[in-house]
Amino acid sequence: ALIWENHAGDSRTFTYDDLRVLTNGMAKYLEDLGVEAGERVCLFMDRVPELYLGFVAILKRGAIAQPLFSAFGNESLHTRLANAGTSVIFTQKKHVAKVRKIRDQLPNLRHIIIVDGDPEKLREKEVIFGLPQTERLEEYECGATTAETPSVLLTTNDDAMNIYLTIYCRRLNPETRTITRATHERNVQAIRRAGADFVLSYASFGVQTVFSLVQGRELVVLGEGVDLFHVPLPESLAGKTLSEARIGERTGLNVIGVQGNGGIATDLSAGMRLPEGCTLITLGSAEQRERFAETY
Repeated sequence: ALIWENHAGDSRTFTYDDLRVLTNGMAKYLEDLGVEAGERVCLFMDRVPELYLGFVAILKRGAIAQPLFSAFGNESLHTRLANAGTSVIFTQKKHVAKVRKIRDQLPNLRHIIIVDGDPEKLREKEVIFGLPQTERLEEYECGATTAETPSVLLTTNDDAMNIYLTIYCRRLNPETRTITRATHERNVQAIRRAGADFVLSYASFGVQTVFSLVQGRELVVLGEGVDLFHVPLPESLAGKTLSEARIGERTGLNVIGVQGNGGIATDLSAGMRLPEGCTLITLGSAEQRERFAETY
């Protein structure tokens, strides 16, 4: 499931069962530290196995994972930790100096977990965590999401990691809405197949940004393959109700607003009549937009 190798050629291999029992053990470790569901737990590390397993363990505990770029300086790190109210940080001995410099400015911070630290060099709030010594738990009762946490946003810069986490989140709670970032356009479909509800790629985000600047409108990002269309009402639909028009049924487009007479109506009903000369505000794909043009 996971093969890791560093620059020196040292490697570590994990099976799917290793990931299961070790993340159970890490989740129990967090529970024993007093981490509660909904708390923010930061991952401030290089791409070591503890980063990937830690992310899943945090989710199992019901907490919120906060991965941060390990090259962040003191100011960038402090801003993100303070704004999130982070209570626990996973880090490495090579990065802990940055955390120590801002530790006293983070009132919510209770624990600094060093995954490769020296027990004789620990300072205030610091503890050692060793993955090889982690308890391999067969069972762990995962923290359930609540009405306050119905969505998961996955934004690591590793598409393979995002695919894995998308699958995991979908299996953990099938009702959770998953929004995933894609660094490379070629991986968009793979992330969709993994179960992501929305995928945002750098390429489409850049295109939508340019379009919004050219058209003089605010940037609206809806997800890969989904766009906002302003469609002039065809003459064949003038005077008909939304129910009679059957736009969604026949094209797949969703009408979310009707623009006309200097305003936009968003409180739509099936019996609302479409006035001549109005503009439909719709959500859908380019293919659905073409189908609309062909149908009406």
